[in-house]
Amino acid sequence: MGSNLVPLLLVLVAGVAVFFVVYSLFAQNEEAKALQWASGSQPVRSKSGLIEVSRTLVHQFTIQYALRLKNQRYRRTVARVILTSGLSAELNVDEFIGMQFLWGVLMPAVLLMLNFSLQ
Repeated sequence: MGSNLVPLLLVLVAGVAVFFVVYSLFAQNEEAKALQWASGSQPVRSKSGLIEVSRTLVHQFTIQYALRLKNQRYRRTVARVILTSGLSAELNVDEFIGMQFLWGVLMPAVLLMLNFSLQ
């Protein structure tokens, strides 16, 4: 009984995680959009679909961790990478670091959990 309960629990947790990801992708946060337009910090819409999908997830899940990173040398390096890639109008340093957290830590953990639960 106990051995059958663990995979079922992991599938349930994965389902809840998928729900939150899909909800964050399709949620309309009108207050944040109005604030962006008022402050003039609205980023240019990226041609890359990956950046646009990631931006929503980053702002929902990982931007608070990116803001806590205070290493100025690393931030200058990231700013230089963004500038040389030509994405300075589309991304800022915090979003880029948040995307690194998202795609480097969060997504492999979710995929590992799904792989374990679905075998």
